[in-house]
Amino acid sequence: MKKLLTICSSLVLLVGLAHADPITFRFSGNVTDVQANDGFGIAPGDAIQGTFNFDPTAADLLPDDPATGIYQFTAPFGMDVLIGGDDFKASGLLSIGILDSSVDIYSVSAVSDSGNLDLQLFLEDSSGSALNSDHLPLTPPSLDGFDFRDFHLIDELADGQVQLDGSILSLTDPIAATPEPSEVGLALAAAILLLVPLHRKGLLRITVTRGGRPDADLPRQLCQRS
Repeated sequence: MKKLLTICSSLVLLVGLAHADPITFRFSGNVTDVQANDGFGIAPGDAIQGTFNFDPTAADLLPDDPATGIYQFTAPFGMDVLIGGDDFKASGLLSIGILDSSVDIYSVSAVSDSGNLDLQLFLEDSSGSALNSDHLPLTPPSLDGFDFRDFHLIDELADGQVQLDGSILSLTDPIAATPEPSEVGLALAAAILLLVPLHRKGLLRITVTRGGRPDADLPRQLCQRS
């Protein structure tokens, strides 16, 4: 009985951890305009490669406004952008703003602890059809639905200053490119790994269906055994 309780607890823990993982979006683009460039060799046309991550369980700071959502995150969440040979990281405060109205806006802003570095991703759709709600998107919004796809960087560090604008060409979820096992699949795999030793000792008999696959109801049956 004690072993069965341990197995059930492990399955619940595995499923719970799947929900707690942070989400990372990756974006790319090009520099379109350099307004200030002191100490950096960045020029128009340089590639922009960046990522930002956030907690998918964050609450909307404006729950009573059905058209506007504001979500904020502190370190370790933030944005990391590589432009040319320079790496810019900001994890002091990450804000994601959602406007679902006559004009749709999806914006991401990351500010460093010192406040001297500001990284911004700004998408706007003048038709108001790109977004369906003010909820925090857990998958990247499609760039095809936005008229403006801008990136902005303002860096006023002691070793130099740079201020530039860019155009975003892609916004993707790098994890989605590698399919993850479903929660049921994870639970079933965990059950098989945990129960093999019991089966070998003759303490448990695993029912096998046609095709040699374990019974899909096995984890639920175990948790209900007395």
